[in-house]
Amino acid sequence: MPIVMKGSSGNAVKIVQNVLKINGYYFGSVDGFFGTMTDVAVRQLQISKALPQDGIVGYRTWHALSKLPH
Repeated sequence: MPIVMKGSSGNAVKIVQNVLKINGYYFGSVDGFFGTMTDVAVRQLQISKALPQDGIVGYRTWHALSKLPH
């Protein structure tokens, strides 16, 4: 999966938003744009999984997302 972060857009961002939404981290619309709400949700996931809180969905954060129900 590609690395996505604030300002990114596209299907990979929709996947991130959808998994975060299903698991109670994200409350915005699944629109494929990595804005402030998505950034906050990613950081909350990173905190809960003891990952570096950088707001970037790289390998370790994708791995954490893959372990969540979706």
